[in-house]
Amino acid sequence: MFTFEKILNITSAIRNKKTENVTGVSTDSRSISRGELFIALRGDKFDGHKYAGKAVENGAAAIICDHKLNINIPQFIVDNTLAAYHKLARYHRLALNIPVIGITGTNGKTTVKEMINSILSYVDNPLCSEANFNNHIGVPETLLKIKKEHTQAIIEMGMNHPGEIKTLSEIAIPDVAVITSIGRGHIEFLGSVEDVVNAKLEILRGLNKNGTIILPRNSDFYEKMKRATGKAGIKKIITFGDTNEADVSFVPEKMDETGTTGTLKTPSGNAKAKINIAGQHNCRNAAAAVAAAMTIKKEITPEVIAEVLGKLEPVNMRCQFISIDGVKIISDCYNANPDSTRAALDLISDMKTTGRKIALLGDMYELGLESENYHKEIGAYAAEKDIDLIITTGTFSEAIISGAKQKGISEEKCRNFPSIEKTSEFLIKNIMKGDLILVKASRKARYEEVIKKLTLSAER
Repeated sequence: MFTFEKILNITSAIRNKKTENVTGVSTDSRSISRGELFIALRGDKFDGHKYAGKAVENGAAAIICDHKLNINIPQFIVDNTLAAYHKLARYHRLALNIPVIGITGTNGKTTVKEMINSILSYVDNPLCSEANFNNHIGVPETLLKIKKEHTQAIIEMGMNHPGEIKTLSEIAIPDVAVITSIGRGHIEFLGSVEDVVNAKLEILRGLNKNGTIILPRNSDFYEKMKRATGKAGIKKIITFGDTNEADVSFVPEKMDETGTTGTLKTPSGNAKAKINIAGQHNCRNAAAAVAAAMTIKKEITPEVIAEVLGKLEPVNMRCQFISIDGVKIISDCYNANPDSTRAALDLISDMKTTGRKIALLGDMYELGLESENYHKEIGAYAAEKDIDLIITTGTFSEAIISGAKQKGISEEKCRNFPSIEKTSEFLIKNIMKGDLILVKASRKARYEEVIKKLTLSAER
């Protein structure tokens, strides 16, 4: 994969002895394969140098480190091991030179990524980011997995601080950049929604100058993003959305718990389609994915794309419908911010059910000084959505209830519990067949535990 000389040249390292070519790169001493290069990364809570011995035991051929270690394999000593890791990933991406799609945005990144992967996999052999490998460690790890047989790479890029997308984009050098949405996420670290826009636009910093950016036409910040694209020298813009004004759109016609049926409209023609994921926002996600896939693979027809989308299943804990003993649950608790929570409340409001509509709402993290107000806003919005019962748990649970009551919701329609366990106990005793339950919170709130407890209770 890398020769001795290439590692030296790419990383500007000082070495203590020569090594043979390495077969791969790993940052995990537990899973490293024989012949691979181990990179000893440092973080706030870990230091890879402490596990160099374990990496040697498991077959590491050489190590990149920031000081000389007492181990008997070749060492490439650098000032910053993370920077060296990034340089190797960037070099490898350029060496294989396949089209790269970079995806960022406040909401919808993973869903769009999986949709693009499904479409391109129908005709090609793309490499796709696994799970949530979307940060300064996961993105280079994915790029270093590119092999000659891969036809494209689909790279998700996450962030919660300014400058992070810039770094990831400059490593990945995407040919197509997708901004899925702009919303009130990571406000604690970014400051304002305007700052969120600027952070997402950092993807332009690494975008191929002959590349294409794909933007949400319905965003309040579309014009700003369009202007920034022009200033960056990028000439190709494709818009997506759920209305006809976008270049690529998925216009919904019917929506229920099985998904959404509508018309897929593209520059190459239109097709009737169904996605097995409910929610208006997922219509926009589908359109974004189609726009990216058709930019890379223009010969894919709308009919083929419609067929592929019809087979795609929801990503775990993202608008995922689960049926438990006659009760339907919308599991949407992988992440949450005010905009994604509003979208989830819109979804449950639009759904038909024979029982009650119950919204289990938890903390939305990383919202900074305005956290309490944002949670009150969500409570008020839930009250307007004809929800029969609002249940909350967490630091800002009382703020959600307060917002709902300010909009006139009655006391008996609000319940606040001190823990996930108490919430689960209440639901197990009180839910009935026909009920529809939305489970929405940030991942740190652990709301998936409620679903697990309900499932276990039903199996007894």
